[in-house]
Amino acid sequence: TKQPIGNIIDLSESGMMIAANKVVVPDALFQFDLNFPNQYIATNTIRVGAQELWTVTNTRTNQSEIGFRFIDVAQSDRVWIRNWVNEPGSKYA
Repeated sequence: TKQPIGNIIDLSESGMMIAANKVVVPDALFQFDLNFPNQYIATNTIRVGAQELWTVTNTRTNQSEIGFRFIDVAQSDRVWIRNWVNEPGSKYA
């Protein structure tokens, strides 16, 4: 639909969790364009295919927190995500 679904709150090379104001169909398949600021990536966008794994409602924010597994992502983009997550200063590095 080219409409934003939410904000990424956790990202790894194998999937992501987002906070969304929308409800999604359980086990549905999606194609996402993940947009990053230009200082992080030359192309600004990584395209991934993802499958919804779980959804919970955060009662504090009244938003859906949705977990996705990446099912289609270019190997070069997967490597970029891994390197970005492991950058110095990352809470995961």
